[in-house]
Amino acid sequence: MDKSKVIENIHTTGFVLEYKVSQLLEKNGWNVINNRYYLDDIQLKNREIDIVAYKTNKVEGITYYTSLIISCKKSAEDMWSFLTKGVNQRDPNINICPIWNWTNDSILQFMLDEGIEDRVWELTSDNDDLDFVYGINDQVFAYQQLNKNKNYSTNNDKQIYGSIESTIKALEYEKGTLDKRRDNKALYNFNLLSIFDGDMVKIHFDDGEETVEEIDEIKYLNRLIFNGNEGFYRVHFLKFDKMEEYIKHFNKLTDWNVKFYADLIEKYYETFTEYEDNKGVELLLNQFERNVRWCLSSSSDYHIDKITLKYDSKEQVMEVGVNCSEGSRAVNREIVEEFNGNGDVIEQVKAELKELYRYEGEVRFEDYDFLKLPF
Repeated sequence: MDKSKVIENIHTTGFVLEYKVSQLLEKNGWNVINNRYYLDDIQLKNREIDIVAYKTNKVEGITYYTSLIISCKKSAEDMWSFLTKGVNQRDPNINICPIWNWTNDSILQFMLDEGIEDRVWELTSDNDDLDFVYGINDQVFAYQQLNKNKNYSTNNDKQIYGSIESTIKALEYEKGTLDKRRDNKALYNFNLLSIFDGDMVKIHFDDGEETVEEIDEIKYLNRLIFNGNEGFYRVHFLKFDKMEEYIKHFNKLTDWNVKFYADLIEKYYETFTEYEDNKGVELLLNQFERNVRWCLSSSSDYHIDKITLKYDSKEQVMEVGVNCSEGSRAVNREIVEEFNGNGDVIEQVKAELKELYRYEGEVRFEDYDFLKLPF
């Protein structure tokens, strides 16, 4: 057996590249999963992604995961070329800064739904690490493999497309299965990388002129309809021989994620009374209702059917609406007066508001029907 030939041929595959990337990640403190299999539920086939890497930090009961979903490709023959144009940051048809997160924490989900992408985009101008991860100057509108041995003739885009498709599908698989896999409170921040061991070039088009330059990294924004839902995805193409330098940005991203998303929770507690339509208050209403129902029902001759909350910003007081469906309006007013005169009930409700909302202001009871919005 010619052992040197065996090793030489193995090096022509991408497996050695996967090993080297994994070693680099582990050296930088990342947990690495190689050749993770997932089910492509569109084509109903088993597929694999080369590497899933992650780092974790736990703050106040929530585990924050920064995850890298990585495709590794290698080619000595083909150069990867990306055709670009200037990016219009105001284009309503482009999400310039797509961010893919998953969480099972209700407060974090509420804050994510309020929108964070514009905020993160604004922060990229003053943060080199964020700019590397999320910033984008050129829009890739096409890509091609160019055969260096045949005078750079076009040689399809199979490898490039494969790296885009595999990372996006792996991301959707991971997000789609987390509901079943994760019980403890967590937030996952996903980033899609295509690491290429070979040459890359950017061909930029500007007012009819084309310029060509060798590049070490570039981001590709992709609009995809997946399982009936349309979204933007960002795949970051990186040259392998620059990974020692580039991994440092992702290392710092893990710490930034923890601070940024933990601060979102703090912001909720600071501003939950300020959201339109009482949305911030109602977020934790079901838990509040469960916690105080026994106290209120045991402190009255009537069964309390409905409990709600509404913040009166003018008088700066939290109004607790109560209702007894079996009673008349007069009975409900009687219950309200009874609770407002009961110091023990007031203190119990205040304790629950402090525990759930960190609210320490004034409290008063009101008739539930009085608190209902007219429209």
